[in-house]
Amino acid sequence: MGYTFDKKTSFSIEGSRWRRLNPDGTYPAVDNHQGFLGTIDVSGLTASANMLYRLNGQGAFTTIVVDFTAMTFSDDTEATVAEVVTGLNLDSAFSAVFTASEDSTTERLKIVETADTATYLEFAPSTVDNITELLGLGAYSGNALGFGTHFIDCFDNSGALGLPKEIKDFEEIEIESGDGSTISMVTAALLKGLNPSLALNDESWELKELIMGGSNDQTVTGVSNRYTPPTGGQVYLPGFAGEVYEAKYDKGSNLRNNMTGYKRLNLNNCNGIEGDLNDEVKAWATYQYNLRVREYFISGTRYPGYTEDFLSLAEFDTLGITAG
Repeated sequence: MGYTFDKKTSFSIEGSRWRRLNPDGTYPAVDNHQGFLGTIDVSGLTASANMLYRLNGQGAFTTIVVDFTAMTFSDDTEATVAEVVTGLNLDSAFSAVFTASEDSTTERLKIVETADTATYLEFAPSTVDNITELLGLGAYSGNALGFGTHFIDCFDNSGALGLPKEIKDFEEIEIESGDGSTISMVTAALLKGLNPSLALNDESWELKELIMGGSNDQTVTGVSNRYTPPTGGQVYLPGFAGEVYEAKYDKGSNLRNNMTGYKRLNLNNCNGIEGDLNDEVKAWATYQYNLRVREYFISGTRYPGYTEDFLSLAEFDTLGITAG
């Protein structure tokens, strides 16, 4: 099973894309990208510290060059969130696109797109004087991971995604009273969430890091890439979110030129781990990840683990999803 490069005609049964959550479990929306908490060491930064961003998933990432030498810190080995906020907002390159603040609830660095015109905002690490990780937009911090908040696309890799539901069945409970009689009570069945299973033929180091944590290093001498799994020091599985797209057709037809749009499944709060291959995919797949999607709480409010949308072809195009 494979995904074609023409998203309008078909990408097999479904395609998906994944990104990490903010450290507090919230989605990294354009008005809420959260970074580090406490202090960071900026003593080694220069006038050409780089960070990469992209709006609306369109095109290549843009580089912002931030001059940290022009900023003022009481101790540059322990720069506070407030000091970094002040410095970033005074930097002309950064402030031309973003506004920094200290989140009132989490006390973390918070970055928003100033113009508030984009649908998606993504941050990715730079290979030169990278500050994306230093600012907590990429480094492992709670549920955040080392490659920033950019989407990992699974549209052009051979793969399959199963979406079985987890249901708590009806249960009959019998209670014996003091006189020896029995009272029966039946509890309702509950939809607890989803247990997605993602099988892929091609290795995706970033996806593995997203799902399980650990580290991914492309600078190790003698090898192209080295993934190091997490140790016991990583207490929690990382939190991430996903979007699954399934092509929809006119009634009675599944011809490519009869597509009407896409069903989108928004997986709002996920965690998971690499597992053994199921028998059904052993003939072609190399990797399988077993995921869990459940309802979750933020600041005492309960949210569903997933939602479902329908997108027309025109609405899908505005998302900027491309193969590759």
